[in-house]
Amino acid sequence: MRLALTPRADTTTRDAATDVCSHDGCEPIRVCFLTPSLVMGGAERWMLSLARYCNPERIQWAGTVITRYAAVKPEITSQLSSCMPIAGPPERGESDSADVVRCPSLTDAVEQVVRDADVMVAWGVPDIGQLTGRLSIPIVYVSHGAGDWTARALR
Repeated sequence: MRLALTPRADTTTRDAATDVCSHDGCEPIRVCFLTPSLVMGGAERWMLSLARYCNPERIQWAGTVITRYAAVKPEITSQLSSCMPIAGPPERGESDSADVVRCPSLTDAVEQVVRDADVMVAWGVPDIGQLTGRLSIPIVYVSHGAGDWTARALR
């Protein structure tokens, strides 16, 4: 049984990141990320903290997808890849890392990571609907910047 993604799914008062599963036979939620880059900014620090410190009985990390021409820093990819796979398109940005699995296309990278996920957390990706429109999992789009840019990205 997969834990339901509803506000009332958990009968405890603690959060999903640290709580022990309170439902008999429940499985952890499998989460993936879609991000425009992997440099050592605030979003990447947030990703690392979540990946390192969330209770694996509650949340499992299916992987991270970086978008076309994404900047990556080996310092972040080596840390993040110890928690989850990182996939990206064949094109490389200004910097690259051996920790990124290069797929034939960005669509292939998304499909590879989503295959093992229940929900996607995404930000900073223009025209996200074109990339994720056929996915059958929920997408949580986090605004990581200007609200008007995010509104245009979601249209």
